Amino acid sequence: DFDRKGSEWVQKTRHLARRGIFLADLIAFYKQIFDPAIMSFKPSVHTTNDVVRLGIIPLTSSTCSSYAELLNRDRSLVPSIMVTHNWSNLFRDLVASIVAHAMGEHSFDFIAELLSDMEGTKVLEEALLVKGLLTKSYWICAFAVNQHTGICGANPRLDIDPVTKAPHPTCPCSTPKFFNKDPPLGKHGESIQCEMNKFDDMMALLAFHDLNFQQIVAVDANIDLFGRAWCIAELAEAQRLGMNQKLMLKSNTTLFRRQGTLEGLKVEKMQASRPEDVQHILAKIPDTEAFNQNLRRLIFDRGGLLATWKNADVLQRMEELSHVLRWAKLSQQVENGALIWRRWLAPAF
Repeated sequence: DFDRKGSEWVQKTRHLARRGIFLADLIAFYKQIFDPAIMSFKPSVHTTNDVVRLGIIPLTSSTCSSYAELLNRDRSLVPSIMVTHNWSNLFRDLVASIVAHAMGEHSFDFIAELLSDMEGTKVLEEALLVKGLLTKSYWICAFAVNQHTGICGANPRLDIDPVTKAPHPTCPCSTPKFFNKDPPLGKHGESIQCEMNKFDDMMALLAFHDLNFQQIVAVDANIDLFGRAWCIAELAEAQRLGMNQKLMLKSNTTLFRRQGTLEGLKVEKMQASRPEDVQHILAKIPDTEAFNQNLRRLIFDRGGLLATWKNADVLQRMEELSHVLRWAKLSQQVENGALIWRRWLAPAF
């Protein structure tokens, strides 16, 4: 359908869809931000929003590009997995959910513990290398979208670094900014150059060309993701396209503590960083009540996201011995593998 939006729209969508990132590069970036010269990264405190403002934007200031473009240079990297996540989530937990998905885990609490310091991160990186998983490719908006054509020049909510308490810096670059109503406009009145209004078209494009293209949903510990308008729009689009969807939760405790808050979900009450984004999403939904009913089915039905996650989690718990043995074997294959067991037995949080 997006072909009818014009050749320039299609070209921009295709360009955006080719900005995948290898898991190896994601882990390398994660290790890099431990450097105090880049930011005062504290895994248990800094959110994805903090890392974009304090890490990604400054590191791409010389090229004024997306981080994926900086990494891949002129090469295209078509991802095999789309990550839906909210920027208020801890960045550590976002990375942990992606690593957990790569490793075939159904929750990411233990992996988040390993990512809580550089020592654990290095051991985890080696484990991913041993298992041959570092070449998995993901599409993550924080890395794929060029922040210099959007948010880099302003801090409208006066966000601060939670560690230093300093306001998030703004970028002085002169790169033109394009939000959803900035010309040139497409046939439906949406900005052609904006990189934040094409996620549904991009998902459709990738799913059409790769029948195995899938979505992982990196749920934060407070389950706030289900109240974010863009996240819900991505969930609904992936379900409409028949994509394989997988929920990644920190633990079953997370689910049981907050499940009740999901039962009254309504798309018209969703939030976004910019109010106009909510209106943009709602404008695409002809019947909000029907959408809400479908959303609840997607989450709660027998074959829905939560039921599928619960079944997988129960199965893994039933196979706990083989699960432990798998980690035991892995710990023997990596240097300092004993750290895995120290953390397993006595987690830091």
